[in-house]
Amino acid sequence: MMPSAVWDLFSITTCANGRVKVEGTWDLTHDPSITTLDGCNEIIAGICTAGSRIDELISECQKTSMSKAVMIDQVGTWAVQQVMITLVDSINRTIPEKTARFTPVIRPGFEKWPISNQSLLFSMLDASRIGVKLTTSLLMVPSKSISFIIGIKR
Repeated sequence: MMPSAVWDLFSITTCANGRVKVEGTWDLTHDPSITTLDGCNEIIAGICTAGSRIDELISECQKTSMSKAVMIDQVGTWAVQQVMITLVDSINRTIPEKTARFTPVIRPGFEKWPISNQSLLFSMLDASRIGVKLTTSLLMVPSKSISFIIGIKR
């Protein structure tokens, strides 16, 4: 599987007290001290991957050269970050309103946003289209994958 991504735009119906209701169905929770999504009326949810080949290369190299495996792991981390940056730039160009303001990227397990929201993002998006699965321990496979949301204030 090559680098790829899936994303969608969702309306926010409520945003208060550490809870964000998205289109009346999903309820994203976050630390109430986080005000990043305050004032947002939409979110973009996305999942990106650098592909499964990197995991295969890491596994192969671990048998003969751990230092090489670590380097490939780091390259994979850089690659998936580039996929996300490219996706976010592309999304920014597709939102037509010049008055739209975007929040920073928020990722499950970072920025005081519980990793438990990972499964919620996977229910919002069809990650199987890009070959990404979520384990019962909320880790993504391939390992060089990123999930995120971005708030939009209009």
